[in-house]
Amino acid sequence: MKKLLLTVLVYLYALIVDAQENYLGLPLTLEFNNQNYTLGWSDNSKSHLYAQEYFPEGQTVENFTEMFSVWLFTVDISPQDFINSKLKWIESRGEDPVYNREIYENGDARMMDFLISAWGEGTVSMVEFNVYLCIPLKVNDIDGLLVCFYTHDAEGDDIMPMLSSLKEERGKVIRAMSGYQLPEIHLTK
Repeated sequence: MKKLLLTVLVYLYALIVDAQENYLGLPLTLEFNNQNYTLGWSDNSKSHLYAQEYFPEGQTVENFTEMFSVWLFTVDISPQDFINSKLKWIESRGEDPVYNREIYENGDARMMDFLISAWGEGTVSMVEFNVYLCIPLKVNDIDGLLVCFYTHDAEGDDIMPMLSSLKEERGKVIRAMSGYQLPEIHLTK
């Protein structure tokens, strides 16, 4: 009986440790571009930012190739200001042989897709494709900025196949993001 109780306690502890806080009150699984993503990481260590990251089955924050994220900023930042800060960060990284970006405007909303890499000594070791959607949003009577973004990474031998597939996938992801309907957000803390 003690052994069974100990096993149950260890199992319950593992569930608690692995559980992610759902700060935004969203479903634990979101669908994006015909794929399900499950909440795998969340953070609210900065009082003005609620961040939740979702991963396909079998992927984690420590080991992923695709990620769908939902961030809510509860400070006065416009979609364009966010895009400008992201561009400043990208450009601060220095020369990047694959860097490419496109910015889209729709009323107050902004969307940006970009491709960046990690490289050194003439070799690209990783590429990352991102699509960011930034929308002003009022949540719990707080004016904020909602940022949803999709990330796809590839390393080593997976780089060239990913880059080849981007010719078709980029348009699909951009269309999916531009029409994405996120469930209603309710701050839980």
